[in-house]
Formats: sequence, structure tokens, C-alpha cells
Amino acid sequence: MDKKLNFAISLVATAPSPATSGTSLVVTSGEGDLFPQPSTDGQFNVVIFPVGEQPNWSNAEIVRVTARSTDTFTIDRAEEGTSARTIVVGDIIMLPSWSAKDSTDLATALGTIPTTEVMQDLVGAMFTGNTESGITATYQDDDGTIDLTVASQTGRLKDVIILTTGTAQTYTPSSGTNSVTVEGVGGAGGGGGADGGSSQAGVGGGGSAGGYFFKRITSLAASYTYTVGSGGNGGTAGNNSGSDGTDTTFTDGVGLSLVGSHGWGGSSMAAGTTVAFASAAGVLISTGGDINTAGGAGFLGLRLSGTIAGSGSGGSSMFGGGGQGRNTSGVGPSGVGYGAGGAGGMADTTTDRAGGAGTGGIIIIKEYY
Repeated sequence: MDKKLNFAISLVATAPSPATSGTSLVVTSGEGDLFPQPSTDGQFNVVIFPVGEQPNWSNAEIVRVTARSTDTFTIDRAEEGTSARTIVVGDIIMLPSWSAKDSTDLATALGTIPTTEVMQDLVGAMFTGNTESGITATYQDDDGTIDLTVASQTGRLKDVIILTTGTAQTYTPSSGTNSVTVEGVGGAGGGGGADGGSSQAGVGGGGSAGGYFFKRITSLAASYTYTVGSGGNGGTAGNNSGSDGTDTTFTDGVGLSLVGSHGWGGSSMAAGTTVAFASAAGVLISTGGDINTAGGAGFLGLRLSGTIAGSGSGGSSMFGGGGQGRNTSGVGPSGVGYGAGGAGGMADTTTDRAGGAGTGGIIIIKEYY
């Protein structure tokens, strides 16, 4: 393609002689350098046409500049299908931004545009010749498509099953599952109730959280039996302890027995004015897993006087937060999430208060190819 320069335009100062066939002209003094130099940039075409007119087939001629010495151009006449015209002093000479020759040069440089079939064969060969682990690529030449087949990849996550209820229910691994991981948390204990009185206070201790287990199983049984532990109720209003939660279990009935331990209920106390504690619920460690932990213990309820007291917060689990203990009269908040202990109630009036409930457990099964 011809070299392009911005604003390469001038006027004919000396016309060719003869005007219709001469091969040399001079542009306005000092403006020859606005144009390319054929000796370094290559030859180039220019358009010559009358001043004050738009160039067209009837009034313009395209010439090719083969040499330039300062402002003097050596030219070949009547290029790109135009006719030689009478070039006169004052005509405009301009380097076009694009011409038919440029289009032809570009097409030649790019070569022949490939057909659809050629492009399909090229891309197909790239896929077919490539090697990726676990992926087979097949080019279908008859319809120009590529089939990709992913081989079974052991260890890739297949599905996640979340169980939050169920007693003695059955879990059956889905087709294609090669291994599973099982996580579980037991049901949490409820917080103790609160016994109030005139100028007397009573508080409950917090319930403990359910324990956690984790197990990876690579030799799968046909099915498993599971129970999701339930949360214990908060102690009823008055000097009443919270209820224990129940265990979360997962078993194949033969050798595998996973137990997410339950949380214990918080204790309570009789209304009074002296320093006293409502015992916090203890903890149990889960069993059977590759990882076994206890849930968080409940917190003590504490009375300092007949007007100053605070109930115990519930213990937190792997998947939940215990209810927050309180220092004003009211029902103990329940646990939040799964396997989280309830807080104890607090009473410093004649109205007794209940403890907060513990939350039920959970089982999370992840299936892998």
C-alpha cells in the first residue's frame, strides 16, 4: 500500500509540458515535503483536479509519483482508470486518504479469504491435535462441529445434601458417587428458666452447643440411616432447668457410627438476694469421625443481689451462635443457626421468665465423583 501522510495537499506551480502528457510538474515552493519521498517511502498516487471543484471522473486525473526532488515531481499519467487531462497552474494536487489501488494492495497482502470449510478444518485440527487431561475433542467434518467429552474425574464435587430434620431416615448415595464427606452437629440444650420475686432476682444458665464430627468415606455402603438431633426446650418460667438436646447420628448399620453429641440444658436457681450461680451446661465430645469436637459450653448465670443479675449465654457450635445472656428481666434468647445453645432467662420482679431454646442439629453430605 502507498504511504499516507496527513494534510499532503498543494497547488501546481509549474504545469507539465505538454499539459496532457508531460511527466514532470512543480508544486508550491516548500510544500513538496508535505508528500512522501519515493526513494525511501515508495511511489505513491496523487489526485490532480481544478481548484474550487470536487474531484470526479470527468475533471480529475490520478497520477503516480515515481520520484521527487524537493518540489519537483516525476509522474506517470492516467493511473487507476482515469484519463489524462490538461493540467494547469493552480490545479490542486492531493494525496488521497484511500484509493482503489489501496483496496487492491490490501486484498493482495491479506491473500485469499479462506472458505468456511477451510476455517472449520483449521479449527478442527487445532482441537483434535490438542491434548488435555480428561477431555477428548473430536472434529465432525460432515457438519463442522466439535464434540467435547469430559472423562469421569474422581474427586470432583458432584452434589451437596443438607439435612436439618429426620429421625431414622435413609440416605442413599446418588449414582456415580465414588466417595462422600459427612459433617454433623448435635442438637443443643435450652437455657434455664428464671425464678423472680419481690425485690428478689433469679437467672438461668446457658445451654451447651451440640458437638461436631467430620468423616470422609471412600468405601460406600448401599445406604445409610441418619437422625438429625433436635434442640432442647428452654426451661419453663421459674426455677426450671433447660432440656437437653439429642444426638445427631449417621450409620451404615455395620461398622460406621458417627455421633454428633447433644448439648445439655442450663440450670436455674430460686429467687433470692444473695450471690449465687446457675451452673453452666457442660459438653460432650462427638465420636466416630475423622474429626470429633465438643460444642461450646453454656455460660454461668450470676446473681449479685436482688436487683443485679445476669443470665448465662448459650454455647456456640460449628454452625451456629448461642443465645445472648441478658441483664434485664426477660425470656432468654434462643440459639441461632444449628446446634447452638439457648440463653438463660432473667427475672428481677415477681414475673418468672423462661429460658431460650437450643437449636436442632444438621448433617451436610458432599458427594464426589
